[in-house]
Formats: sequence, structure tokens, C-alpha cells
Amino acid sequence: MRGVLDSMYSLFGITRQVLKDAGPEIAETHDSLGVLAIQILNEGIAPFTNTWHHRLASHEQHRPEDKTPLAHERDWELFEEMHNDLTKLQAGVQQYLEALAKIAGVNESEKKS
Repeated sequence: MRGVLDSMYSLFGITRQVLKDAGPEIAETHDSLGVLAIQILNEGIAPFTNTWHHRLASHEQHRPEDKTPLAHERDWELFEEMHNDLTKLQAGVQQYLEALAKIAGVNESEKKS
């Protein structure tokens, strides 16, 4: 889960840079790349990271020396809840992925290959 959170957090910086480099025309319409990218971050990823970052960090601080980070994480009483929230996030982000595929001109047959 630490890897998931770190990867998600990196998306904020990457997205900011892409939007900055692309300029304002990347957000000209309500279904443009810029608008969708901000929606994915604000409505999907940010709520998940805001909920779980500090909880997981607090748990990680109490890892015994004889336990690996992964084993300690999986023994966490909130691990399943976080995993379930991640599964819900993945399902919720699907609508954005479909919109991004449409913007990119990717059709269903290309996505399956």
C-alpha cells in the first residue's frame, strides 16, 4: 500500500508539470485532457490519499525491527479496509480512463490488444 500511495502522490507533480507545459489550451473544453486530469486528481486520487496517507504512516512508525515493511503492512488492522477503498477507487477511475481513451482516439479494439 505504501507503493500505491507513493505512486498516486507522484501523479500530482507529474500532472501539474504536464498541464503547465501544455498551456491553457489543454483545458479549453469541459471534456479536455486538462479538465479530466484535474477531476481525476481532485475527485478520485486526493480523497483516497488524504484518507490513508497519515493512517498508514502512523502504522509504519510502529513496525518491529524483526518484521518486513510488507508483513507489517499486511498485519495492519486497517489493511483490508484500505484495500477495499483502493478497489472502489479503481472502479471509479474507470469512467475517466474511458474519457481519456476517447480524447486520445483509442477505440475498444485497440484497448483489448
